[in-house]
Amino acid sequence: MTPNRFAQAMLLATLALWGWRTAPALADDQEPPPKTPKAESRSQSPPGPSGFGVSSMGTPLSMIRREEVRNELKLTDEQSKQAVELTSRLWNEVSFPRREDLRSLTKEEQRQKFAEAMRKRNEFEKQLEKQLFALLDQSQAKRLRELGVQRRGLLALLDEEVSSQLALTDDQKRAIRAAFKSQYERFVAAPAPKTEEPKTLSPQERKTQFEDLAARAEVVRRETDKQILDTLTEEQRQKFEDLKGAKFEFRPFSTGSFPSSTRSGRSPKGTKPAPKEKK
Repeated sequence: MTPNRFAQAMLLATLALWGWRTAPALADDQEPPPKTPKAESRSQSPPGPSGFGVSSMGTPLSMIRREEVRNELKLTDEQSKQAVELTSRLWNEVSFPRREDLRSLTKEEQRQKFAEAMRKRNEFEKQLEKQLFALLDQSQAKRLRELGVQRRGLLALLDEEVSSQLALTDDQKRAIRAAFKSQYERFVAAPAPKTEEPKTLSPQERKTQFEDLAARAEVVRRETDKQILDTLTEEQRQKFEDLKGAKFEFRPFSTGSFPSSTRSGRSPKGTKPAPKEKK
């Protein structure tokens, strides 16, 4: 990895750390696909306009696979089992074009293929979301939506359901999208800081570089947040806070937050393992 690519990688990691998702991006809710034969044959999530992957932060399916969320909703063993199965289906039943199959295509043809794959994925995800909410009672569904708004933060304003509840005008929607776009472009367009080869840096030097990038990211984030909040009326800002419900502390990202039944064959906490078939 060249010094410049290392710096860019650290910058993108910083963006991910702060949950910036202006272009489709991998959220900390979106973990590697379960290690099943079918999932292993799939390529990684397709890059968005920025070269990032597919965003799933704060969506119902990405939220319900987190153990602390299922506990917060007080799901029964059967509800947890069925919810986990739905999240697994999104990984295992939707595939994207493999990179090796796209090498002979033009960039426009590649874009069209990925766009079609994303369209199918989004349609399938909506179907699964309906099945998920059918499993929940009214209070559980309400709380799951609240946690989704908390997880996404101001990005939730881009959701049709949220923007409708806040009665955002077309001008407000355009201003919000423009603010997020500007936030993202300020980092993509900025030259990467010069660094030494990563292998020559000490752990403390790497930590210092990351903290510097995080500080830069925080400044831009705060500026963008203010710009977006200024587009809302006082009534809309209060309504948005109400949509979040009681504050919830999410666990830091870890590979263990993905339901273990979809990764190692073990049932997640609160569910019973399926009986093994007799040979």
